[in-house]
Amino acid sequence: MAQPERSANSAQFIESLREQSDVRRNQAPPPAFLQPPRPSEQGNALAQGLLQQQRETSQRSKKQARALYFVSFSIPEEGLIRMLPEARELDIPAVVNGLIDNDMRKTAEAVFRITREKNTGGVQIDPTQFSRFGITSVPALVVTCGESTYDIVRGNIRLRQALERVASGGDCAATAKTILAENPV
Repeated sequence: MAQPERSANSAQFIESLREQSDVRRNQAPPPAFLQPPRPSEQGNALAQGLLQQQRETSQRSKKQARALYFVSFSIPEEGLIRMLPEARELDIPAVVNGLIDNDMRKTAEAVFRITREKNTGGVQIDPTQFSRFGITSVPALVVTCGESTYDIVRGNIRLRQALERVASGGDCAATAKTILAENPV
Protein backbone atom coordinates (compact mmCIF):
# COMPACT_ATOMS: atom_id res chain seq x y z
CA MET A 1 0.00 0.00 0.00
CA ALA A 2 2.96 2.30 0.07
CA GLN A 3 2.72 2.69 -3.67
CA PRO A 4 -0.56 4.74 -3.83
CA GLU A 5 0.59 6.91 -0.93
CA ARG A 6 3.87 7.58 -2.71
CA SER A 7 2.04 8.54 -5.93
CA ALA A 8 -0.21 10.89 -4.03
CA ASN A 9 2.83 12.52 -2.40
CA SER A 10 4.55 12.87 -5.77
CA ALA A 11 1.47 14.42 -7.31
CA GLN A 12 1.14 16.85 -4.39
CA PHE A 13 4.82 17.68 -4.66
CA ILE A 14 4.57 18.39 -8.41
CA GLU A 15 1.44 20.47 -7.86
CA SER A 16 3.20 22.52 -5.18
CA LEU A 17 6.12 23.13 -7.57
CA ARG A 18 3.70 24.37 -10.24
CA GLU A 19 2.03 26.72 -7.78
CA GLN A 20 5.40 28.08 -6.65
CA SER A 21 6.44 28.54 -10.26
CA ASP A 22 3.22 30.41 -11.05
CA VAL A 23 3.71 32.68 -8.02
CA ARG A 24 7.32 33.43 -8.98
CA ARG A 25 6.40 34.02 -12.61
CA ASN A 26 3.74 36.55 -11.63
CA GLN A 27 5.93 38.34 -9.06
CA ALA A 28 9.38 38.47 -10.59
CA PRO A 29 10.27 40.27 -13.80
CA PRO A 30 11.53 38.06 -16.59
CA PRO A 31 15.28 37.48 -16.71
CA ALA A 32 17.30 40.24 -18.36
CA PHE A 33 17.93 38.23 -21.51
CA LEU A 34 14.16 37.94 -22.07
CA GLN A 35 13.42 41.62 -21.53
CA PRO A 36 13.33 44.01 -24.47
CA PRO A 37 16.39 46.25 -24.65
CA ARG A 38 16.04 49.61 -22.98
CA PRO A 39 17.32 52.47 -25.07
CA SER A 40 20.21 54.28 -23.52
CA GLU A 41 20.27 58.06 -23.47
CA GLN A 42 22.71 57.99 -26.37
CA GLY A 43 20.72 55.36 -28.27
CA ASN A 44 17.49 57.26 -27.72
CA ALA A 45 19.07 60.47 -29.03
CA LEU A 46 20.40 58.58 -32.05
CA ALA A 47 16.97 57.08 -32.75
CA GLN A 48 15.33 60.50 -32.47
CA GLY A 49 17.93 61.96 -34.82
CA LEU A 50 17.32 59.23 -37.38
CA LEU A 51 13.56 59.75 -37.18
CA GLN A 52 14.03 63.49 -37.71
CA GLN A 53 16.27 62.85 -40.73
CA GLN A 54 13.68 60.48 -42.17
CA ARG A 55 10.92 63.08 -41.72
CA GLU A 56 13.03 65.79 -43.40
CA THR A 57 13.91 63.49 -46.30
CA SER A 58 10.27 62.56 -46.70
CA GLN A 59 9.23 66.21 -46.74
CA ARG A 60 11.92 67.05 -49.31
CA SER A 61 10.86 64.17 -51.53
CA LYS A 62 7.23 65.30 -51.31
CA LYS A 63 8.24 68.71 -52.61
CA GLN A 64 8.32 68.82 -56.35
CA ALA A 65 11.85 69.06 -57.72
CA ARG A 66 12.57 72.29 -59.58
CA ALA A 67 14.24 70.30 -62.34
CA LEU A 68 14.78 66.66 -63.29
CA TYR A 69 17.38 65.23 -65.64
CA PHE A 70 16.13 62.14 -67.46
CA VAL A 71 18.82 59.68 -68.52
CA SER A 72 19.09 55.99 -69.33
CA PHE A 73 21.64 53.22 -69.12
CA SER A 74 21.27 52.97 -72.90
CA ILE A 75 23.46 56.10 -73.03
CA PRO A 76 27.13 55.05 -73.31
CA GLU A 77 28.89 55.01 -69.94
CA GLU A 78 31.39 57.66 -71.06
CA GLY A 79 28.48 60.03 -71.63
CA LEU A 80 26.88 59.25 -68.27
CA ILE A 81 30.24 59.76 -66.57
CA ARG A 82 30.18 63.36 -67.91
CA MET A 83 26.47 63.97 -67.41
CA LEU A 84 25.82 62.82 -63.84
CA PRO A 85 28.42 65.00 -62.07
CA GLU A 86 27.09 68.06 -63.90
CA ALA A 87 23.57 67.24 -62.71
CA ARG A 88 24.88 66.83 -59.16
CA GLU A 89 26.74 70.17 -59.32
CA LEU A 90 23.50 71.88 -60.33
CA ASP A 91 21.55 69.97 -57.66
CA ILE A 92 19.32 68.41 -60.30
CA PRO A 93 18.29 64.78 -59.66
CA ALA A 94 19.11 62.36 -62.47
CA VAL A 95 16.24 59.95 -63.09
CA VAL A 96 16.16 56.59 -64.89
CA ASN A 97 13.07 54.69 -65.95
CA GLY A 98 13.91 51.32 -64.42
CA LEU A 99 16.44 48.63 -63.63
CA ILE A 100 18.93 47.12 -66.06
CA ASP A 101 17.45 43.76 -67.11
CA ASN A 102 15.08 44.14 -64.13
CA ASP A 103 18.07 43.34 -61.88
CA MET A 104 18.96 45.54 -58.91
CA ARG A 105 22.50 44.11 -58.68
CA LYS A 106 23.30 44.92 -62.33
CA THR A 107 21.86 48.39 -61.88
CA ALA A 108 23.87 49.06 -58.71
CA GLU A 109 27.06 47.83 -60.41
CA ALA A 110 26.44 50.16 -63.37
CA VAL A 111 25.84 53.14 -61.07
CA PHE A 112 29.05 52.30 -59.19
CA ARG A 113 31.08 52.10 -62.43
CA ILE A 114 29.69 55.43 -63.60
CA THR A 115 30.17 57.32 -60.34
CA ARG A 116 33.40 55.84 -58.96
CA GLU A 117 35.79 58.08 -60.90
CA LYS A 118 34.58 61.40 -59.48
CA ASN A 119 32.54 59.92 -56.62
CA THR A 120 29.63 62.18 -57.52
CA GLY A 121 26.35 61.69 -59.21
CA GLY A 122 23.96 58.82 -58.96
CA VAL A 123 20.46 58.20 -60.19
CA GLN A 124 16.93 57.83 -58.93
CA ILE A 125 14.75 55.10 -60.36
CA ASP A 126 11.33 56.62 -60.96
CA PRO A 127 9.25 55.52 -63.95
CA THR A 128 6.33 57.64 -62.73
CA GLN A 129 8.24 60.81 -63.58
CA PHE A 130 8.84 59.55 -67.13
CA SER A 131 5.09 59.04 -67.50
CA ARG A 132 4.17 62.30 -65.82
CA PHE A 133 6.24 64.39 -68.25
CA GLY A 134 5.83 62.12 -71.29
CA ILE A 135 9.55 61.43 -71.59
CA THR A 136 10.17 58.90 -74.34
CA SER A 137 13.74 59.82 -75.32
CA VAL A 138 16.77 60.76 -73.27
CA PRO A 139 18.61 62.81 -72.25
CA ALA A 140 15.95 65.34 -71.38
CA LEU A 141 15.84 68.15 -68.85
CA VAL A 142 12.53 69.15 -67.29
CA VAL A 143 12.33 72.48 -65.44
CA THR A 144 9.16 72.91 -63.39
CA CYS A 145 7.36 75.93 -61.99
CA GLY A 146 4.08 75.06 -60.42
CA GLU A 147 2.05 71.89 -60.39
CA SER A 148 1.43 71.60 -64.12
CA THR A 149 3.78 74.09 -65.77
CA TYR A 150 7.12 72.90 -67.07
CA ASP A 151 9.64 73.19 -69.90
CA ILE A 152 11.41 70.27 -71.55
CA VAL A 153 14.75 70.50 -73.33
CA ARG A 154 15.64 67.32 -75.19
CA GLY A 155 18.93 66.30 -76.69
CA ASN A 156 22.52 65.76 -75.83
CA ILE A 157 23.52 69.24 -74.68
CA ARG A 158 25.18 70.36 -71.48
CA LEU A 159 22.76 70.94 -68.60
CA ARG A 160 23.91 74.51 -68.09
CA GLN A 161 23.15 75.27 -71.77
CA ALA A 162 19.72 73.63 -71.45
CA LEU A 163 18.99 75.76 -68.36
CA GLU A 164 20.12 78.88 -70.26
CA ARG A 165 17.66 78.01 -73.06
CA VAL A 166 14.80 77.78 -70.56
CA ALA A 167 15.99 80.96 -68.80
CA SER A 168 15.97 82.87 -72.08
CA GLY A 169 12.34 82.23 -72.93
CA GLY A 170 10.71 79.25 -71.31
CA ASP A 171 7.56 79.23 -69.21
CA CYS A 172 9.77 78.40 -66.22
CA ALA A 173 12.47 80.97 -66.97
CA ALA A 174 12.51 82.22 -63.38
CA THR A 175 13.17 78.73 -62.03
CA ALA A 176 16.01 78.14 -64.52
CA LYS A 177 17.55 81.52 -63.68
CA THR A 178 17.39 80.68 -59.97
CA ILE A 179 19.13 77.33 -60.49
CA LEU A 180 21.85 79.01 -62.57
CA ALA A 181 22.28 81.81 -60.00
CA GLU A 182 22.59 79.30 -57.14
CA ASN A 183 25.26 77.38 -59.05
CA PRO A 184 27.61 79.86 -60.76
CA VAL A 185 30.35 78.51 -62.99
